[in-house]
Amino acid sequence: MQKGLFIENITNIDSSYFDSELGIVGETYIVDMHLYGQLNDEDMIIDFSTIKKDAKAFIDKHLDHLFLVPKQNKHIKVQQHPSHYEVHGHYGSGDKKQKKLHYIAPHAALTLIDSTHISPESLVDYLEQNLTPQLPKNIQKVCYTLRYEAIPGPYFRYSHGLRNHQGNCQRLIHGHRSKMLILNQDQLDKECTQAQCQAWQVIYLVDQHDIQNRFQEENIDYLSIAYDAPQGHFSLSLPEQDCQIMPKLVTIENIADFLYQKHVNLKPNTQVRVYEGLQKGALCQNISS
Repeated sequence: MQKGLFIENITNIDSSYFDSELGIVGETYIVDMHLYGQLNDEDMIIDFSTIKKDAKAFIDKHLDHLFLVPKQNKHIKVQQHPSHYEVHGHYGSGDKKQKKLHYIAPHAALTLIDSTHISPESLVDYLEQNLTPQLPKNIQKVCYTLRYEAIPGPYFRYSHGLRNHQGNCQRLIHGHRSKMLILNQDQLDKECTQAQCQAWQVIYLVDQHDIQNRFQEENIDYLSIAYDAPQGHFSLSLPEQDCQIMPKLVTIENIADFLYQKHVNLKPNTQVRVYEGLQKGALCQNISS
């Protein structure tokens, strides 16, 4: 007989990863754990509060609010310098990887995953190899599950960085998989919501004040984005067609306001609710309606 514990939704991961077709993809994963082992002196496998604290701390440090790079992918190269990583990637549809990205960030803002692509399975492997060995010896087996939020309607995946944030949101590449609700007269506008989510299915949101330069290579227009934040210097260049330029800092409040201003011009009785990952977000509406 195996004795085990299960912990659902021990934490969630809000990060972005490199995809050789799509480029920078924002994602949100929910993490569950099953642990099997011998009872300790307290007749427990492990105290729930201990494992939740330790597992969350590890995941927060190594997987959450980071750019996850599959180091075995031939379309991306990472150079490690004393104070930072430098990343060069090529991506695009089919065999032609014509789009380029160039990213410079402090070491703490990037995690290398030993795989050819980022997926729930490759991140489970990472946790098995790096988190499991740190757990008490009486724990003989750990099973991790990374799953997506069950979103019945459309969703979008976005990446961004917040230069003024004092926490890990300052990292120039991190992201989310999120719901969006565009309502008119308190009823979901399905067509409008679907169209906006499709337009932003994979998007990088950039504050226009962070744009340092524009240039063109091989008939592709690029943006260069950079800022200094408490954790260090960040810079990124990527195709403008994969970005949405916004007039303010790309906080969730300003994202909701941006979408509200766009859609209220089409339908006056509009309310916008935009989620930032799981169970939190911002809304914008006409107070008089």
